[in-house]
Amino acid sequence: MDGLEKRVKHLEDDVQGIKTDLAVIKSNYATCEDIQREIGGIRTDLQREAGGIREDLQREMGCVNANIEKMGRTMIMWTVGSVLATCTFIFGVVRFLS
Repeated sequence: MDGLEKRVKHLEDDVQGIKTDLAVIKSNYATCEDIQREIGGIRTDLQREAGGIREDLQREMGCVNANIEKMGRTMIMWTVGSVLATCTFIFGVVRFLS
């Protein structure tokens, strides 16, 4: 009987350890509601970030468009100026030679 009591005592100790391990596991696992709540929070954060990025992108696109327009005006101005200077130079050379 002494061997049986030792085995029962050993089993009781093992069961107590299993109960402790199970309690730790239960306290650390996430329920479906926890996961859904976390996903909802992440989704909200992503939408907020995407909105901020969209606003930044629109602002930057406005600056780029303004710079492109300014560069176009500058190119036209320089082209017209170069054509006028070339015409004036050619006119002066022709007049000088004649």
